[in-house]
Amino acid sequence: MTYKWCVVPQCTNTSIKTPEKMFVNLPPNTKLLKKWLILSRRNPKDIAAKSHAFMCEDHFNMEKDMANYTQYQMGFSKAIIMVKGAMPSKFECQLDRKRRLSDPTMLRTAYIKRLKTNIYQETKAEPDVPPGTSALNDDSDIPQMSEETLIPTYCDNETSTEPISSVDKQI
Repeated sequence: MTYKWCVVPQCTNTSIKTPEKMFVNLPPNTKLLKKWLILSRRNPKDIAAKSHAFMCEDHFNMEKDMANYTQYQMGFSKAIIMVKGAMPSKFECQLDRKRRLSDPTMLRTAYIKRLKTNIYQETKAEPDVPPGTSALNDDSDIPQMSEETLIPTYCDNETSTEPISSVDKQI
């Protein structure tokens, strides 16, 4: 078995360190090789077209980019055959390429505008209430309860939970 290492900068996968990984030969086509190296942020002049260099499976979507993926996984094929036009697209090992879901310093103006528009439309749809009154003070649909039903009192033989009206202080 030959020693293989991934040519992508900052990728530490090798055939010794990670023997379970697949390593894809760089394409012999010089134009395609140049595209692969530029995508991986490696200088194309550093690697000769006829060199035996590899990229590991971490940089590809192997199920879509590999023509014989199922056969290779099942052991029916020893060679890795890539689909025509397959390009490396995953570079999580390069920390400066990690995509952020949103930049915390950037204002999300479209979202804020949508919120303001929704609030405006909701308030516009509410019925007009004269100044000094509130729609929240309309108690017509709430049943009236007496104070006795609002504050339950529980009595048993030993304790009472009725409110205490006065307390005598003794020293």
